[in-house]
Amino acid sequence: MGHPLRPDQRKAGARDVLGRTSLRRLSSALARHDEILHRLRY
Repeated sequence: MGHPLRPDQRKAGARDVLGRTSLRRLSSALARHDEILHRLRY
C-alpha cells in the first residue's frame, strides 16, 4: 500500500464504496420490480 490516508479521506472512500454498492443493489431491485410489474400488466 502507499502512504496512509487521513481518517476523513478513508471515511469518504468507504462512504463512496457503500454508496456505489447500495446504488447497484437499488437499481437491481428496481429492475426486478419493473419485471414483476410487466408480468402483472401483460
